Amino acid sequence: MNKSELIGHVAMMSSIDNETAIVAVVAAPDRIVSTLRGRDKVSLLDIAGCIPARRAARQGRNPRVGPSMQIDASQGVRFATGSPFAAAHNAKSGATKAAPAKAAKAPAKAFATSVAPAAAVTSAMKR
Repeated sequence: MNKSELIGHVAMMSSIDNETAIVAVVAAPDRIVSTLRGRDKVSLLDIAGCIPARRAARQGRNPRVGPSMQIDASQGVRFATGSPFAAAHNAKSGATKAAPAKAAKAPAKAFATSVAPAAAVTSAMKR
């Protein structure tokens, strides 16, 4: 669905003209953005939620050149889908998905105590 299809659907479902539907469709994202800029949470019942998030300053690495660099603190948005929306999206042929049963934990694997010498590994890789 693109923006013009959404506008047509809103106009049809709300029994309003296209110009009014355009205003409604354009106003919704504008209000969401202004709310997030104000550091407030946006929650669209049954669809999704947007939560403002802060990212701390950190050390990074330039993958092209290689040296470390300082990455400044920034602000972003975390997006989470609502459970009814996710269930409808993941459902097969209209049926809702049942919650998966908890699987029994497998016993922990024992790690090998001996380590192969580097020369043996290198020679095995050359073959």
